[in-house]
Amino acid sequence: MLCTKDLLQLELFRTLPPTRLEWVCNRARRIDLAAGDFLVREGDPPQGLFVSIEGEIEVTRRPEGIDILLGHHESPSFFGEVPILAEEISHVTLRASTDCRVYEISSDDFETLLQECREFGRCIFRILTIRVS
Repeated sequence: MLCTKDLLQLELFRTLPPTRLEWVCNRARRIDLAAGDFLVREGDPPQGLFVSIEGEIEVTRRPEGIDILLGHHESPSFFGEVPILAEEISHVTLRASTDCRVYEISSDDFETLLQECREFGRCIFRILTIRVS
């Protein structure tokens, strides 16, 4: 089970009150990945907000049939918010570079956090601004 200590490693989750942190921990789904496993493939529908606790996830895109490495998410980190917010398919592939322990917060739960916790939403948009600049 995901614990609050893991979430509090990330600035985003420090904006939530303790009751909401516990709520997230109780609802998040654990995903164990071996190196080389896919978490999301380009073209997949929105899934959830992913919180990576252990390992590294590579981010690639495949224009014209050639894989292009865009970057990595090193633990602890979160990702997957863009397809949810944009209500679009994933434009990248997420694949484990190493063995990983990741938790998925469902799209519905992520949207609940955005609606009920104003500072959580502000933090998401601040981080998005940094990621796209």
